[in-house]
Amino acid sequence: MRNWIVAGLLLAALTAAVAAPQPLVIGNNPGGLVAQFAAQEQQLEAQGRGVVVRGRCASACTVVLHNPNVCVAPGGSFMFHKAFLGIKTPHGLLRGPDDEQTTAFLMSWYPSGVRAWIAAHGGLRDQPLNMSAPAAWSVGVRRCT
Repeated sequence: MRNWIVAGLLLAALTAAVAAPQPLVIGNNPGGLVAQFAAQEQQLEAQGRGVVVRGRCASACTVVLHNPNVCVAPGGSFMFHKAFLGIKTPHGLLRGPDDEQTTAFLMSWYPSGVRAWIAAHGGLRDQPLNMSAPAAWSVGVRRCT
């Protein structure tokens, strides 16, 4: 009887490990369109998937901070800036005028500790604002184990 109980417990543990959704791993992401990144983040959250930031997560990529299961590894970092409208050209996307509405949206998605850190460093602006992994941990973003 005891062997059946042990076998059942092992099977349950193995099933749980296999069924757990794999996190999105970010190695080096330059960002892009906020709407696309926000939609991806909503999908991740709906699927119960976390995010592991192992490298640079810049610009629109930072919406992953909204994920309740985000963590930052020692080599991870975030780069923030004010949102702007992009102008499509044959050579790529050029910086257009500031987009205050999207900037406000981004700030609303960040955890309170990250918002406070951004405010303490001058707020979102045109110039990049870089947050290291230790800075992220100090404001409550979980450290990856």
